[in-house]
Amino acid sequence: MPQINVLIKKGEKVQASIMIEDALKQISKIEANQELLMQIDDTADDESLMVEQVLEIKHYLANKANSLRYANTIYIDCNAELFNTNYPTLKAEIQGELSKLGCTFVNNAAQSDWAVYVTAQAREHNKADFGSMSTYFVYVDANIAVEKTATGQRIYENEISEKGGHTQSFEKAARDAYKVISPKISQIIKQQIQH
Repeated sequence: MPQINVLIKKGEKVQASIMIEDALKQISKIEANQELLMQIDDTADDESLMVEQVLEIKHYLANKANSLRYANTIYIDCNAELFNTNYPTLKAEIQGELSKLGCTFVNNAAQSDWAVYVTAQAREHNKADFGSMSTYFVYVDANIAVEKTATGQRIYENEISEKGGHTQSFEKAARDAYKVISPKISQIIKQQIQH
């Protein structure tokens, strides 16, 4: 429990939530073992099995888990382009994935626990003609940076690229590349926030 409080004070709310989940799983096992002991040992009672203490810890952890459920705040600055037009779908997909962590999104980096910066753009690669059919190939390049707001520390910065292809146009090939790169960006961000 002291470790959980230290993590929360340091702004490591995701790590604290993971630790709380693990502790609650252990409490469930302890409660099952307490029940089993009461069934097989006539001398076992609530006091000797520390039932009250375990229940107190369980309530404490459950309250902490509830208070942290939406306490982790994330600011996302995502500029994605699809050949000089805005592509807001990337930000929506990233938010959708990160929302599975049980976080809240804010519009100001200063009010967040984590600030995420993504800049992505599509670029034409080539067009391959096979008789009367053509295939269009596009790359999407994305720069990703993750900052821990409490410390002002940039904990991650890198660029990734993904290729997309389509038989109708460069634009559809770019949309294909965005579909492939979006979950990869989300996974990178999740790993950094949960680290």
